[in-house]
Amino acid sequence: MAGAGPGPPSHPAHRGMVPMTFDPLFPAYRPQFFPGQLLTAEDLSAGQDVDTGLRRLHHRMLHGWGIASGLTVTGWRGGTEVALGAGYALDAEGRELVVDDPLTVPVPPVASGPAGDPVPFALVVRWTEDEEAVVVDRAGACGTRGAVRRSDVPTVGWLDGPVREGLDVVLAEVAVHGCRLSQPPDPAARRLLNPPPTPYAASGATWPGYTPWQARQDDAGRVWAVETEVDTAEAGFGDVPVYLVNLGGDRLLSAAASPTGASCVLDGVPHVEAPEAGRFRVLVPLPAGVSVAGTAAVDVNPPAVVGHGDLLDVVATTLAWSVQWIGVQR
Repeated sequence: MAGAGPGPPSHPAHRGMVPMTFDPLFPAYRPQFFPGQLLTAEDLSAGQDVDTGLRRLHHRMLHGWGIASGLTVTGWRGGTEVALGAGYALDAEGRELVVDDPLTVPVPPVASGPAGDPVPFALVVRWTEDEEAVVVDRAGACGTRGAVRRSDVPTVGWLDGPVREGLDVVLAEVAVHGCRLSQPPDPAARRLLNPPPTPYAASGATWPGYTPWQARQDDAGRVWAVETEVDTAEAGFGDVPVYLVNLGGDRLLSAAASPTGASCVLDGVPHVEAPEAGRFRVLVPLPAGVSVAGTAAVDVNPPAVVGHGDLLDVVATTLAWSVQWIGVQR
């Protein structure tokens, strides 16, 4: 595990969930003082312990655990690192996990799984235990020495085994192949502390030039459409919203960029398939036709281009097709 806190995790990593166990309720014994009392380090620390314990109990009982703000994770297919935004979360013990500055987290240096397939990881944030925390100590009187400051910076890092539910707060999931991301980070496993109220609307878009399009074929193996999956987990929909989509990017393919050497138009009407609270698929049929612009006729979705092996590269990078969406949760 690598990230904001020092040291590796003391537990196995992602893929699976270890049930939560809770500390007992906090015994609130607040220290009292009297004139002439000799104050010790234990007396002064006890007052802070009461306030900390009651605040964490308040978080546990009234708020729960999850991501309250920020902590977004971004990255690209083929990238060797992800960017983590600043943010705030609570764990199941009511402890505050504050990442006060953006971080760059390197991708785990893993080539592949046993069968040569990508290896799944989860990027998590967790409380840094005392044995791993950065502690500042100072010399005292009579040869004593002790801790005077403890860093509460949480630990951010990768897990590839079981996740401790509520203690390892998942920020995103990735798949690593050849020490690189095989796809952008997937935020679907994020748990939001304060889900937005309904009715609720959110919008977003996939990145032009980086949208992973796939081909849809008929029973005879002929390509008749392209499709892509759009992740909307960051919007925090609690139920399946109504999605409206628009296809961004260019439509006119020049002769120089066309795999057949002839200019044409690639276009289609996108529609939504399999909508979920955190994702949906967009299908763009590519029916063949002819468009007349002025006095010149232009082929629309010519079969030679639609069926060409470079189709996906054409729509993804040359035309930079992307999906712009709006979701309304009622």
